[in-house]
Amino acid sequence: MTNTLRLTLASIMKNPVITVSEDSTLEDVVEKLAIYDVGCVIVTDGNLVRGIISERDIIRALKEHGVKVLEEPVVKFMTKEVISLPPESTVVEALHVMFSKKIRHLVISKDGELKGIVSLRDVANAIFRSFMVIFSYIIR
Repeated sequence: MTNTLRLTLASIMKNPVITVSEDSTLEDVVEKLAIYDVGCVIVTDGNLVRGIISERDIIRALKEHGVKVLEEPVVKFMTKEVISLPPESTVVEALHVMFSKKIRHLVISKDGELKGIVSLRDVANAIFRSFMVIFSYIIR
């Protein structure tokens, strides 16, 4: 039986992560969001995390600057202070961080190196599946 309190991010994180470099344009990001059907991409320098940019960031940039903004480099609009946890963190810890910081994506890194990513949906699904297993034992 899965212990929800000990379920680690390593067991649910997505890898490989969709990434772009700092000199990529917002148009490059939009293309990757559409192709890979994801809500954000990680901005990297090699395997080091430099930032994160989401659909919401792009919508804000378009509203403020118009369509020409798509030609601008991602570094101008990305969130540079990336919130991350190490892979051995639990899904419960991740849920707490995501709710307290009001974020929908959490970078999984170790020593600044990108290891994976989880979404709020990934975390919620993992907790739900664990509780369903526990519930199935209770109703037997």
